[in-house]
Amino acid sequence: MRTLSVIFAMCFLGCAGSEEEGTSPDPSETLPPSGETPPGTTPPTDDPSPEPEPEPEEPDLDDVTFARVWDETAQLRTCGGCHNDSHPTGLSFANEDAAFAGLVTNSARQGAPASGCPTLTERVVPGDPDSSLFFQVISGNCGASFNSMVLPPNARPLIEAWIEQGANR
Repeated sequence: MRTLSVIFAMCFLGCAGSEEEGTSPDPSETLPPSGETPPGTTPPTDDPSPEPEPEPEEPDLDDVTFARVWDETAQLRTCGGCHNDSHPTGLSFANEDAAFAGLVTNSARQGAPASGCPTLTERVVPGDPDSSLFFQVISGNCGASFNSMVLPPNARPLIEAWIEQGANR
């Protein structure tokens, strides 16, 4: 009797996978040959490292005006917290007009000389960033007290281009 039960079970289990109508396996449930990616899935990658971040875009440095520098470098406006109308140097970043006037129109330095740059007497020398106190300060070349300026990396090339192109309004 036991033998008969085993034979019956083997026949029953063997028939479950037969190809009779209505009993064939679902093709979407079948596995592809070894090494192939199942349909509708993404193949695994061998490189677990994340995608590198794209490089920041270089600013277009043609025809740079102070209005553009002011618009694209919002951080200059934060300088107005200290460099306001009552700052001892007379340089105010309270608004765009005051900033331009203080940097270019009334460019002669007032107040205490900047540490590290005592020989620079003009805030902005149109056409010459190396002789412009403002550019040297934002570049961190005038002592540690000015290295705390928070400007995005693209601000310095933009300001340098503005000065090189004549520091136009």
